[in-house]
Formats: sequence, structure tokens, C-alpha cells
Amino acid sequence: MKPTKEQVLALLNEAYSEHQSDLSHSIELAAKALSRSKQLKDKALIAQSLNQLSLSYLAMGDFEQATAHSQEAASYCQELEEEKKMADAKRDADTKAQDLSQLAGKKVLLAEDNQLNAAMIIELLKQWGITTDHVLDGKLAYHQSRLKKYDFILMDIHMPEMNGVEAAKLIRSKYNLNMDIPIFALTADIMVNNDSDYLPLFNEFLYKPLEIEKLNAALSRVPSKNSDPS
Repeated sequence: MKPTKEQVLALLNEAYSEHQSDLSHSIELAAKALSRSKQLKDKALIAQSLNQLSLSYLAMGDFEQATAHSQEAASYCQELEEEKKMADAKRDADTKAQDLSQLAGKKVLLAEDNQLNAAMIIELLKQWGITTDHVLDGKLAYHQSRLKKYDFILMDIHMPEMNGVEAAKLIRSKYNLNMDIPIFALTADIMVNNDSDYLPLFNEFLYKPLEIEKLNAALSRVPSKNSDPS
């Protein structure tokens, strides 16, 4: 019959208890735990069993055996750490893929007067399946926001004609198709989010140079209900 994890842990607990009174019995129990851990192919239990054996041999003065078991335990621990890193990386990749799939089909209004910055953002959003309407200043952003429903707005703070703050105020304060949708501020000024007048206008502040991960995370938090087929 295949051993259980609980049985192995019980052996290890007993081996630890015997460590102070009967080292030979402690080694016997730890060796049995090691054998059963290998049957289970449980690397964490194998490492625990090896460490217990190492401690017992060390107490007996057998430094060669203690070192050998300790090094083998370290090897299993390293394997476990590598496996954890791979699992974490896969989980992160799966999460990002899911986030990106949720962004496909969304519509964004981008207000950015720097053509190079705008081109980079548009291309990035395109890769995520997002359709972008681009305007060069706050006045045009406000005008466009009255004509078409968007899922979110990316608003540069410093623009000619009308800055992003004034445009956001108009969108938020007057009847508008987009008065309740998320507006993300784009800015290089790290102090702007300390202005209490700005905070009610923007859902988040995205700092330039724009970081792809932070942009993706911000847009992925936009509720699906904001999408509108109109």
C-alpha cells in the first residue's frame, strides 16, 4: 500500500522526538520517512527527511554522513525553488493572457499632443485588440467625447488649446456620453496626483515614460460593463 503524506510526517515527528534520547532510532525513523517520501515523489518531504538524517548524524559525530545528507537536501530544495519560479512565471503569463483577452474589442480616446508618444501608445493598444481614436489637444478630446462612447480615455495633462485637466472637468461636469467612464491621466509630473482638485477627475495617474505593465494593469481594471456597442 502506498504511504500517505500524514504517515511520513508522523515518522518525522517521531524521529525528531527521539533525536534527544535515541539517535540510532531517530536515524532509523528518518530513513524510513525518506524511503516513503521517495515513494510519494514528494520533494519537500524528501528534503525534510534528509535534513533530519543530517541532524542525527551530526549529533552522532558522523560529519561525512551529515554533510552528504545536508547537501542532498539542499539540492532538493533548489529544485523546489526552481519549480516554484516556473509555476509563478506560468501563472503570471496566464494572468496576462487573460487580461489581454479581456481588453480586446474595447475603444479608447487618446488625447496626446506628442505624435511620437501617441504612435507608440496606439500601436501598443492595437496589439491588445483595442481601437484608438487620437486627438491632439483637450478641446478636441472634449468635442470627441460628446460624439462617441468609449471604454476609457487616456488624457495627457499638458496640451495646447485646452489642457487635460480642463478637458476632464468638462467631460465629468456636463452631460456627456463618457462622463462616468474611467479617465487615466498621462503625465511626467510625479507631483500632480498631490493636487486635490485633480483627484476626482482621474481614475489613475500613469507616469511618462509610460510603463507597459502599469498601462496593461490599469486598463485591465476597467469593468466590462463600460463597453457599449454604439
